[in-house]
Amino acid sequence: MIAGSRRTGGLVWLLLAVADLGWLTLMVAPALMDGSWLAVALREAYAPFCHQDPARAFHLHGSPLAACCRCFAVAAGAGLGLLLAAAAGQIGRTRLQSPWLLAVALMPLAVDAVLGLSGLWANTAVSRTLTGLLAGGLGTIYLLPAATVAAAELRLMGSTNRRLDGRETVDCSEGIA
Repeated sequence: MIAGSRRTGGLVWLLLAVADLGWLTLMVAPALMDGSWLAVALREAYAPFCHQDPARAFHLHGSPLAACCRCFAVAAGAGLGLLLAAAAGQIGRTRLQSPWLLAVALMPLAVDAVLGLSGLWANTAVSRTLTGLLAGGLGTIYLLPAATVAAAELRLMGSTNRRLDGRETVDCSEGIA
């Protein structure tokens, strides 16, 4: 375990949890204020990330969320993954997961999406939601140790000018006028 990784891991977990909660809140907010300029702006902010087809979105009080049910489920799954990691005592863990975990997380989502697009499978809100939850949850569990290592590396570099592997870092600020 990297020195200070428990504290760094806790901070990483907290930052990711706050970011995920904010992301989910911004997905729900437009449905609560449908028709306002802010709702339109929030929907436009999600446009590069999601197709936002109202027929494929959860609705709240008759208005669609700012993201489709799969995108919403990925974000909700990320939050669940963070909660599961905390419950399992994995905060601050720096041992990276097998890449197979990420493959297992993404494969059902990819199969559901590709078969749906090809017309071989009529995916439903249930299949899109379940595959999104799985991808978001397991994907977060896979990425959390890497984020902890990266944060610990940045913290260590800032205090000692050494990387975790012991090599010295280059101070790019020297010699700049």
